[in-house]
Amino acid sequence: MALLHDRRVRYVLAGGVSSGTYYGVFWIGWLLTAGGVPYLALALAANITTALLTYPLYRQRVFRASVPVLRGLFRFYLTSLGGLAFMLAGLPVLVQVAHVPVLAAQAALLCAQPLINYQVLRLWAFHVRPPTPTYPDTDGQPVPPALTAGTPG
Repeated sequence: MALLHDRRVRYVLAGGVSSGTYYGVFWIGWLLTAGGVPYLALALAANITTALLTYPLYRQRVFRASVPVLRGLFRFYLTSLGGLAFMLAGLPVLVQVAHVPVLAAQAALLCAQPLINYQVLRLWAFHVRPPTPTYPDTDGQPVPPALTAGTPG
């Protein structure tokens, strides 16, 4: 279980849950509608559903982030929108140009997306900047570091 201390391992596991959730929503929608709903609309529905269901997993288990919930969710979903753009651009190419069946095309794109998202999530969506250090002034009140340049601390 020492592997679970590695964020990259937790990310891969969460990515499996995320991809499974996305593909499950897409697949069920595709089968239930018998292709009556455009696959790009199903990709949008699967994207929104997956983002809402997996955000707590990424926030709490993968990145163990302390960012405010709504700010983190907003950034997480912006990252998900990037993934959606990737899907919306890639699906028509694979389905209409390369004649790959819809479900197979969706599965192929799902394999590439996590490689892109990891760095964006780690460095932006769940990144917390350390607090700016302050130094007490002679009256005990903190002074921003820019005003204390050259002053012994």
